[in-house]
Amino acid sequence: MRGKFFNVNCSILLGSSMVWGVIALVLALGTPPSPLGAADAKLTGPRANDRMVARAVNKLIKDAHLSKHPLDDEISQRGLHLFLKTLDNRKLYFTQADIAEFEKSKTDLDDQVNNGDVAFAYTAFQKLMERIAERGVPLDIMLKG
Repeated sequence: MRGKFFNVNCSILLGSSMVWGVIALVLALGTPPSPLGAADAKLTGPRANDRMVARAVNKLIKDAHLSKHPLDDEISQRGLHLFLKTLDNRKLYFTQADIAEFEKSKTDLDDQVNNGDVAFAYTAFQKLMERIAERGVPLDIMLKG
């Protein structure tokens, strides 16, 4: 029963973008809970178990996702756009130069996730924290709104 429940939830989570699902799960499961104000200080780079979580989610995508679509360059590109939209949905923080830099990885993300490498997610998150700090918006206020 537990396996069926888990597969259904993974399909729902990963339905819109497999890459975003991998990145979100790695960030959620790969880091210990912490107060929101301390999140930016603790999420500086991949942790030891992030590789294992990324590989496990990658396997779930291949085995349990309804579409059975492989994690490829197409999904990588869609996932990148969804990930950036999720981080900065109002387009207030990332600059055009930031987006151009992220776009350089748009066809590499699938390969990185296949290898258990989630460094891109941390790089993008750190860039977001840098841009928020530049604007002088306290993190706790930004996360409430």
